[in-house]
Amino acid sequence: MMIRKYRALIPALVLVTAFDVHAEAVRQAAKDGMLLKLGNYTQQINVRAKAIGSSDCRVEFSVRGKTLVVVAPAGEYSEWVGIGPSFLEPAEVKLGVSVQCDAGAITQVKYHE
Repeated sequence: MMIRKYRALIPALVLVTAFDVHAEAVRQAAKDGMLLKLGNYTQQINVRAKAIGSSDCRVEFSVRGKTLVVVAPAGEYSEWVGIGPSFLEPAEVKLGVSVQCDAGAITQVKYHE
């Protein structure tokens, strides 16, 4: 009975839900001081790193006063790790990246615009 009454609203709800669910994921090289423009989604920023040399490399990431240390393995990326608070709405935040080894590391960040 209720479905017949609101049958015209079902396509509109499906259309609106499709836009909310499909946030644009961004994955890019992480650089110190880069500005991340977060979309209107509940999310956490994720980071990972890979050591360039033959030994592990310590990498510090920071967002809004929260610091996270990732030990980047040689030759492969670490797991994705969430950093900072969970964001509930659009925001612009600065990402800090500090590679603390001589050989260097490749760093990445992942979030939704």
